[in-house]
Amino acid sequence: MINKDKYLNLCEKEKTIPIFSQPWWLDAVCGPDNWDVVIYEKGGQILGAFPYFIKRKFGFTILTSPKLTQTLGVWLAPSNAKYANRLKKEKEIMQELISGLPKYDVFFQSFHNSITNWLPFYWKNFEQTTKYTYVIEELSNIDSVWDDANPNIKTDVRKARKVLEVVDDISFEEFYRIISLTYKRQNMEVTYSFDFLQKVFEKSLGNASWFNLAALPEFFDDT
Repeated sequence: MINKDKYLNLCEKEKTIPIFSQPWWLDAVCGPDNWDVVIYEKGGQILGAFPYFIKRKFGFTILTSPKLTQTLGVWLAPSNAKYANRLKKEKEIMQELISGLPKYDVFFQSFHNSITNWLPFYWKNFEQTTKYTYVIEELSNIDSVWDDANPNIKTDVRKARKVLEVVDDISFEEFYRIISLTYKRQNMEVTYSFDFLQKVFEKSLGNASWFNLAALPEFFDDT
């Protein structure tokens, strides 16, 4: 069984793999033949995976993130080991994953915020820039989310209620037109085509279980 088949089976049962690392997402944004994955197995169990997008430009091989993909990179199986033992295991897994990458000229990816240990990459002469992601983990109780928000955020939301309306019945063509206007206001060209976005949209609809947007309209109701 090749790595991609093993990875597909893993993603079907492992809930901690981020959406942008899911095979169906990578098929949509990369094309099925333009991405691959390195996996680390021990005792018949996959403990780590490293999906990557292969881009070739001007004769160079670039391993990077595809369009509309916020994060990619290493996934590590959840562990309850003691901190020191977990770091030791992460070192072992990451070193093997890095060694399994194909030859490349440029590497650039933004890792998921769950990856906080990049020391094995430092030892392999990678460079990194730290960015911060703030995540609201629990959305089932919107009242609690609202109560925990800073006063300035509450003010912004109240202002937004007066000018914004959440709708779900516009056409895809209208959706893309609105996106294009956003870029136009910044004197920029849209970085992806209508057909590309539609393909991603259709793939996402086919995997709707990944999305839970039911709470969004409620957040903009009177609170």
